[in-house]
Amino acid sequence: MPLLLSFLLLMPPVAAHAATTTFPADSYIIPMDTTYQDSGMLKAFGLVYQLLLHQIRVYWIILPGKVHGQADFTASAVDVPSNAVITNHGYRGGPFVIHADDAAAALPIITAWKSTRITTVHRATAPFVGDVSKTMVVAPRLAIFADGNEDIAFGYLNAAGIPDSTGAVWTSTSPDYLTPTEVAGSLLVPNDGALFDSSGTPLFCQMMSMHYDVKAAQQALADAVVAEVRSFLGFRTHFFAECKAVNTFENNVNGRFLTPNGFLIGGSPSPVVFLNQWYPFAQLDGNFGVVGGSEPSYSLPAGDTYKDADIVMLTKNTTPLTGNTDLWMTGYLDGGCSIDPLNSGGNCSLGIGKISYLGGHSYTTKVPISTNPTTQGTRLFLNSLFEADCVLEETQPVVSVTKSSASFVTDPVVVFTLDYANMGESVAFTALLQDPLPAGTTFVSASNGGTLSGGVVRWSLGNLGVHQTGTVTLTLQLSTPGTYDNQAELQYFSGTTPMVAQSNVSHVTFQIDTDGDGCSDEQEAAMGTDPNEPDTDIDGIFDCEDTCPLIPNPLQELSSDPDNCGECGLICLLDHASEICVLGECAVSACDTNWGDCDLIAANGCETDLHTSIDHCGACGGLCAPANADPDCVSGACEVGSCLAPWADCDGLPGNGCEEDLENSLEHCGGCGAGCAPADAVGLCSAGLCLVDSCVEGMADCDGLPANGCEINLLEAESDCGGCGAVCAPASADGLCVLGVCTVDACLSGFGDCDGLVANGCEVDLQISLADCGGCGSLCAPDNALARCESGLCVMDACTPGFGDCDGLPANGCEADLATSLEHCGGCGAPCAPAGATGSCEAGTCAIGACLEGRADCNTNPDDGCEAELATSLEHCGGCGAPCAPDHATGSCVDGSCVLESCNDGFLDCDGDGTGCETDIAADQANCGGCDHSCAAHAGANAASVNCSLGVCVYQCQPGWADLNGDLQSGDQG
Repeated sequence: MPLLLSFLLLMPPVAAHAATTTFPADSYIIPMDTTYQDSGMLKAFGLVYQLLLHQIRVYWIILPGKVHGQADFTASAVDVPSNAVITNHGYRGGPFVIHADDAAAALPIITAWKSTRITTVHRATAPFVGDVSKTMVVAPRLAIFADGNEDIAFGYLNAAGIPDSTGAVWTSTSPDYLTPTEVAGSLLVPNDGALFDSSGTPLFCQMMSMHYDVKAAQQALADAVVAEVRSFLGFRTHFFAECKAVNTFENNVNGRFLTPNGFLIGGSPSPVVFLNQWYPFAQLDGNFGVVGGSEPSYSLPAGDTYKDADIVMLTKNTTPLTGNTDLWMTGYLDGGCSIDPLNSGGNCSLGIGKISYLGGHSYTTKVPISTNPTTQGTRLFLNSLFEADCVLEETQPVVSVTKSSASFVTDPVVVFTLDYANMGESVAFTALLQDPLPAGTTFVSASNGGTLSGGVVRWSLGNLGVHQTGTVTLTLQLSTPGTYDNQAELQYFSGTTPMVAQSNVSHVTFQIDTDGDGCSDEQEAAMGTDPNEPDTDIDGIFDCEDTCPLIPNPLQELSSDPDNCGECGLICLLDHASEICVLGECAVSACDTNWGDCDLIAANGCETDLHTSIDHCGACGGLCAPANADPDCVSGACEVGSCLAPWADCDGLPGNGCEEDLENSLEHCGGCGAGCAPADAVGLCSAGLCLVDSCVEGMADCDGLPANGCEINLLEAESDCGGCGAVCAPASADGLCVLGVCTVDACLSGFGDCDGLVANGCEVDLQISLADCGGCGSLCAPDNALARCESGLCVMDACTPGFGDCDGLPANGCEADLATSLEHCGGCGAPCAPAGATGSCEAGTCAIGACLEGRADCNTNPDDGCEAELATSLEHCGGCGAPCAPDHATGSCVDGSCVLESCNDGFLDCDGDGTGCETDIAADQANCGGCDHSCAAHAGANAASVNCSLGVCVYQCQPGWADLNGDLQSGDQG
C-alpha cells in the first residue's frame, strides 16, 4: 500500500522567466492535470515525443512563480474528437500546446496516436494567453545504462510509448542500451566510450541509470563510467539517476556533479514539501506517493550546501528545508548555471549538461494518477526527458549548404563547390549531403569520397559538431549549350528527429566559342567582334581579353592612357591645364600660370583666374575678404576697397580691415579716438552714443544723465537709500541709511518699533497699545479680566463673570475660577472643605467629592460632610445603616466590626457566634442557669424535668415513684 504523503505549499517569489504568448483559436492543448488527463498522463509524453519526431513544435506552458495545484492558464476548448465543450478550464500541471499554425500538420499524428492509446487532446475555441517555459522542437535520443535494474527505465518509457532510436519498444537488445564496459571505453582515454562518437561528440541527449550498485572489484570500471558521464555532461546533455545510482555517481571521486562532498542516505521524506513548482522538472498535479528502496531520500553532510541554490523540488518538511531528506532535485553541472528559469531563462549559455536525482527504488506506471499517486515519480522521470536543453529550439544545430560555380562557361566541364556548416549550439547527427545531377549532365568526379548512385551524388559527412564547417566539390560534363539549374540538400538528425537543409539553386549557362578566344559566339555578336577571328583589331590580344577589342590598344591601360581614359577612344582635353589619366578618369596634371583647379572638378580643367578671383585671390582657397570692407583682388593680392558703415579703420592696418565698430566700441564711440568712460560706471557705446551700462557697486545713475555717470552713493544717501528714489523716512522715527539699508535711528517719544520692520517705522503707540503697553512686548491682558492701557500703564477694569481677583494681585488678573475653585467656591474666601471628605466645587456650589477612607455620608446631608466614622460608630458599624446592637447584650464597633462586650443579666452567648446573648438561662431547660447545663441530663432516677425557673431546674417523679430524700436530682425510690 503506497504511503500518501501530506504536503506543504510554499509560496515562491514571482518573477518573469517565460515569453507570454497569445495562442489563437484552433491551437491544440494536451492537458497535464488529473481533471482531463488522469488516465492518459504517461501516454501524453509519448504523444509529445511523436509530435517532435515529426518536426511539430511543442510549447510547454508553465506559470512563472506558481505553487503546486495552481493553474498555468485558463482556456475554453472542445475535446478532440468528441467535441465535448470545456469552458474556462484552469489547465494545471504544465500542459503542452501546439500552435494553430502547426495544427493541420499535427492532427494526423494526434489522430493516429489516439486510435490505440488513451490520451486527451483539446482544441481551443478562443484565443488564450500562456507563459512559454520551453519551446521543444526535436525528440531526444536516450541511452539506458545496463546497471541491472534497467527494466525500471524500460517500464517507464514503454508505459509512455516512447521508443528507442530505431522506433522499437525498449528491450535489452536496443542499440541505445549501454553496458558499463561500453560506457567506460578504454578506462584511460576520455570521451571514447559509447556515449560519444569517434570525434568525442555526444551521441545522446540523455543517459539514465536506475540502480547502479558497484562492488569493490568493479570500482575501477565504475570510476571510468562516472568520468565518462562527467565528460558527457560537458555538453548540452542530461543525466538522470534514481535510488542507488544517485550515491554511486554523486559520491564517486569523478562525480560530485551537484554537491561538494556527496550525499548521505536520508529516510522517508514525509511530510513532503513542494518547492520551485514553476520548474519544468517539477510539473505534477495531485498528490505524490513515495516508494520504498535502499535510498528513499538524500541529505548533505553537516555544513555542506548544493553547488547551485534552489535545485530541490521535493523534500521533507525539515529545518533547514533543503539539504535534509531531499527527494527530487536537478541542477547544471558543478552549478555552472542557475537551474532556476527565473534567472537562467531555462537555457545555460555555457552549453553544459543537467543532472537530475530521484529518491525511491521503483515507481508505478498505473493510472489513473489520482488513485495511483506513486505513478507521480514516473511522471517526474518523463518530465526530465523534455526539460533537457538538447530538445529546445534555441540549442539546435543550424545547418546550411551553399552551392557555387561559374555562372557562365564555354568549357563544358564545370566544377561545383558545396560549402556546408553547422553554426548552431548542438550536433547534427548522421549528416548526408546529396546533390542530384541536372538533366543533360554527366558525372566526372566528386571530392571527399562522394559517390554516384541513381543519378544522385552523396557524401556521408558523419556527425557535424558545433560550428563545424566543410567543403566538397563535384565535377560534371555539360552535354549541350543552355542553362543548367541545380539544388543540393543536407539531411541530418537532431536527437531522433530527421531534418533537411536545402541549398541555394545554382545556375550555369553554357555557350559555344568557335574561335576559341574565350568569348562565346553570342557574346561576340553583342561586342561587334568577329566570332571566327580571335583578334578582330589585330593588336595581338584576343577579343575576349582585349579591353578595346575594336580599337588597337596593345598596352591595355584604360586606367592611365589619356587617349583611352576609362573607355576605348576617350581622349583627355582640359582647359588651362596639362592632362593625365588616373584610374580611368581624366585628371589635371598641372595648371597653366595664374590659373587654378579650385573646384577639383577635372571636367572643367583649371577654371579659376587667380589674379582676379575674390574667392581664390592669388591661390585656390585664398578668399579675399577683409573685415567689414568691400574686397578687391588686384594681380592676385587682396586689398581693402572701402569700409562698411559703421566700421572704421582706426589702427591704419590693412590686414585686419575696418576693425572698429564706431557704434559699439568703447575706445572709439562715434569716431576714432572717442573713448566712453563715465564716472563710477561701466560705459556702453550704443549707436555711437556713450551711455551708462552699469554702475560700480553702491553707486547709481539716479538723474539719468550719462555725463555725470553714477552720481549717487546708494549706501549712504537718505534720499536714495539702496535705490534711486528710495527715501529713508520711517514713520514716527528718524531714519538712517546704512550700507544701502534704511534703518530706524530713533523713535519719536511715546512710540516704539516693536516688529523690527523699517517699512512701518515706529508703528506702535506705547501709551494705548494693549499688546505693547508702555514698552514693546509688554502685553496688557490680565487673565479672565477686561483691561485698558492708559498712558503706558495697564489698568484692569472688571473680572470676567465666574472669575474673581481673590489675591488682589493685578499681575495674574482674576486668577480664581469661582465655579470650580475649592478655595473660593462661589466667591472669594468661600472654601469647599466638607468634614471627613474631599470637596468638589461645581458651578460655584460646594459638594462632597469623595469620603475619606473609613468615613461615610450616612445622613446624605452635605453640610456635615461624611459624618459617620464606620470604624467606631454603633449606628453605622462598617457601613451606613449597619447598627452594632447585639441581642440582650452590650456591643462596641471596633475597626468597622461589631464586637460583643457583655451579656445582660439572665442571658448568655451559648452558641458563641458573637451575634448576641441569645440564651435565657433563667428559663432554658438546655442551658438552665448556665450554658450547656441540661435539666434532662441532670435529672435523678425515675424523675423528669418539668421546667427551668429562675435558672433552676424543676423536676417531678414519674408515676409510681416518690422523692423520699428530697433530692430529685439524685433519683427517687419506690
